[in-house]
Amino acid sequence: MFWERFEKLCKAYKTTANEVCAKIGKSNATATHWKNGSIPNGEALVRVSDYFGVSVDYLLGREEDFLSPDVEIAFSDCIIAYIDILGTSSILEETPENYLQIISTVYSSTKNIIAKMNSDNLFGTDTVLKHRSFSDNIVFAIEYSKETLLEKTFYMIEFISLFQFLLTKKHIFIRGGICYGKIHINSLYVTGEGLVKAYNLESKNAFYPRVIVEKDLASKIFLKNKETTADQNASLIVDSDNYSFLNYLKYANENRDIQEHYNFLANNAIKCNDEKKKQKNDWAILYHNSFCLNNNYNDFLFQDIQSLAQNDVSDKSINTYDNHGINYGIIGHANAPVTITNTTEKLSEQETALLELFKKFDVVKQAQLLAYAAELEKEV
Repeated sequence: MFWERFEKLCKAYKTTANEVCAKIGKSNATATHWKNGSIPNGEALVRVSDYFGVSVDYLLGREEDFLSPDVEIAFSDCIIAYIDILGTSSILEETPENYLQIISTVYSSTKNIIAKMNSDNLFGTDTVLKHRSFSDNIVFAIEYSKETLLEKTFYMIEFISLFQFLLTKKHIFIRGGICYGKIHINSLYVTGEGLVKAYNLESKNAFYPRVIVEKDLASKIFLKNKETTADQNASLIVDSDNYSFLNYLKYANENRDIQEHYNFLANNAIKCNDEKKKQKNDWAILYHNSFCLNNNYNDFLFQDIQSLAQNDVSDKSINTYDNHGINYGIIGHANAPVTITNTTEKLSEQETALLELFKKFDVVKQAQLLAYAAELEKEV
């Protein structure tokens, strides 16, 4: 099976087995061994998969052959996250050699930490997160059934929240949309109406460095009869445009992480000379202030944005952030963090189940987060 897939890829990429072997540091004799039925070792498999941009499972015949004209394109019900990594061109200009390594390391760390959080199967035992990246975008997808919609959505929310938090520690903003729909995703491409929905959420509605959840999906999972503010236990926060976005700062480990987040945004405010970038950073500052006010991090509140350029970044003055004149869709004035009180209609069975899941997760998270924080320092 390996040679059959390998040969097809060579033809598709208009190259030869010997040329591929030379580029991955193998001899012509290696290609001959593979043709005669030998299967590459782990290292060689990884090099071949990286060269062609396919998975090891595809090379070994464990995934469908997307190069076969006979293969049927099957669409699955998935929770989908479409993520745009903001400022990629600037990052590539400054540290091109580190960019892919940063994204890869943060992804691996997120996956490892979420796996540890799932030690008691909060997200179920069979969650498979697929992902495909292109340019500065990443698509994540998790298949779900009617019975597992809540737990798979919850997994996606927690995964992307932690991914976003770890990227901000590397001074990288992301923007995105999470929805559910039908999608086909394989080793080469991703397509389907679900992808279009997620892309439209990201490109037409997210605007700022936030990851929003489509309103229909949010209505299925949002906790009614509850007030939602930017506090440490909230997974979702409702913004002023009524989109729910991921509360990634809930993963902050007390003062150090809040200080880093403050410095990141303050440096952006000082350097920013582009109006669109300034609006994105202004929104992030309002989110930061709202989170700090709700969690007693008052030493890390921002002053008026206009005065940031005249102050030392390390000066954490307590003056309340003043957002007069900023009228785009943002959280709101820091003196009055956004609070949404939902309707009084009774919780459905699904919503009750999700409420219990959140409660259970919070107990686990509070007990284990310090241990995870030490893991973050080693891995990121």
